[in-house]
Amino acid sequence: MLTSELTLLAEKPEIFTYWLELVTAHNIKGKRTHDLRLLAVMKAHQISNLLTFNPEDFIAIPGVNIIHPQEIVNSS
Repeated sequence: MLTSELTLLAEKPEIFTYWLELVTAHNIKGKRTHDLRLLAVMKAHQISNLLTFNPEDFIAIPGVNIIHPQEIVNSS
């Protein structure tokens, strides 16, 4: 089962702090705030790579690499 292969990340208080900083600094509103929350979770858990088919949905922040699957295919 796929769920046995996944690690669930704990909700941490600093996620909200990181999220609020990102939303405020980049003046993001609406649905895009959900993408920022994912970046905040990554930052709180010290996760550095995000694999996505929609890299343009995410802002660049220090310590996080936004990677399109095609970049992996092209580098092999």
